[in-house]
Amino acid sequence: MKKLKAFQKMLALTVSAFMLAVLPNANALTVSAAEPVTYYLMYDENDNNGGHWYYQLGSSWDADAEHRELYYIQETLKNGDIVIVGNASPSLLTLDVHLSNLTITNTTGALAMVSVTGGIDNCYFNDGTHASITGNVTNAHVYGTAHANFNNNVTNLYSHEPDSDGGPTIGVTGTVSYFEITDSYGNARPFGSNYKADTFRLVNSMPETPLSDYTQLTSGDASPAQPAASPQPAAPQATKTPAAASSAASDEYDDVPKTGETSPALWLSLLAVSCFGMRVLLRKTVK
Repeated sequence: MKKLKAFQKMLALTVSAFMLAVLPNANALTVSAAEPVTYYLMYDENDNNGGHWYYQLGSSWDADAEHRELYYIQETLKNGDIVIVGNASPSLLTLDVHLSNLTITNTTGALAMVSVTGGIDNCYFNDGTHASITGNVTNAHVYGTAHANFNNNVTNLYSHEPDSDGGPTIGVTGTVSYFEITDSYGNARPFGSNYKADTFRLVNSMPETPLSDYTQLTSGDASPAQPAASPQPAAPQATKTPAAASSAASDEYDDVPKTGETSPALWLSLLAVSCFGMRVLLRKTVK
């Protein structure tokens, strides 16, 4: 009987090792990246606490829905998430993270001051907004008559002129690697590159940087320093119900076996059946 048990253990170990050796990806761990989460932030100066930032999940703000103080966002906010700033506060809003998307919207008449310590992949200023951004930005899009101030470096800066008179007003304290203007007809043209630190100025769509502080470009000799994001601002949705979903594509691999793939669960089930059958057979043989 002891020999039978020893043989059974040896059989199970041998078959398991064989399965791990030949089963595709049987010994590989699959890591799924968490999708970005969208947070909508609003400042309430009339609350009982003397004024605080609040947030909701989703790309719109519902005044009738539950919202939480920004303090609690530190428990969930992660690198790659998306933030929409819906108004302004008297003090600096600091987010200690790297954002994939920061959108400034609905701040007409007030200056929103936002610091993102980890930097921003794509920053959007919707038409009529006013904000000052601290943190390096890869792609910055400024629309309509927005007023945008960047306190650090901007890799690719895009000015989108409105159909009416006027246009964006932009100042950059850091450097600008590439600057492009899109007119009211949707025609984009490169304007300049390699702007020295604290020299970029655009007032109502009129460039004011001295020629000695940047390199002039024409439509045929320039391209962004890095691929630009789609020039569409993440505007709030019309619905009053926040959508707790992300606006970015997911790199997460789904758990459904693809054509030509074999589920490990199926193989393990067959292994269990085989071992059970061998055990029964061996018992009968011994008897």
